[in-house]
Amino acid sequence: MLTSCSAVRKSNKFDIRWKKILIISAFSLFLTILILNNTNKTTLEMYFSEKTNVALVIAHPDDEVIFFSPTILQLKKQPHIKLYVVCVTEGNFYGLGPTRKKELYSSCNELGLESEEVLFVNDDNFYDNPSIRWNNTSILAKDLERILSKLNIGSILTFGPYGCSGHPNHRDVHLTVRSLLNYRRFFLTDVNILSYYGGILEMLYTFFTTPSNNALFYSWNLHKTFNAMKSHKSQFHFHWILTRYALVNDWWVYDVNELVGEELPPL
Repeated sequence: MLTSCSAVRKSNKFDIRWKKILIISAFSLFLTILILNNTNKTTLEMYFSEKTNVALVIAHPDDEVIFFSPTILQLKKQPHIKLYVVCVTEGNFYGLGPTRKKELYSSCNELGLESEEVLFVNDDNFYDNPSIRWNNTSILAKDLERILSKLNIGSILTFGPYGCSGHPNHRDVHLTVRSLLNYRRFFLTDVNILSYYGGILEMLYTFFTTPSNNALFYSWNLHKTFNAMKSHKSQFHFHWILTRYALVNDWWVYDVNELVGEELPPL
């Protein structure tokens, strides 16, 4: 009988301990969401408080959702922000250009953009190739200037120097946008492989380590991001949703005519 009572007491203590852990965990998660949502608000107030047109410049269809969905989802909530996606290539390396073009429209629709807010550069000088750098980015700069001026763009978002994944086309898009000094430019932070797949831990690490003047966007809407990813049926890989870029985007920001400093690696 004593043994039975002792077992019950131990069981009750165990249950109470787990309840405390669950309550603390739930409160911690709530507090984290509150803090990160406030970070989104701070970034919007710092860099997107006024009515403006913004262009996200990408290299291939699927870049928009693999790397930039937190930013797209936050900006699309702002009625005073007009967001465009400008894609340099159709992603035709394996001959799937027309298919991938349709997939980009579908993905962007899932993320809240209208089809007319998605544009292609349409210049045969620039084609999808995972191993060759473009040697004529000055031409691409002129192509982008032509498109951006028509759209009355004030800010450009694009890759960092390493292109997030090291893809040479991503890196050349960064190089090109880096030269467009007439616009405020946002460059996505590059990370190592451990941070790349850091998930929710990377969200917290980024919050505590990112310089205060960087722009930060977080997103908890993985359902919408995942649906957009699945739009790219010809390319889809499940691991896309496991990367830090599905949850957090942190940006280096450079104002009009501001040159890139030592904080970004040399090209």
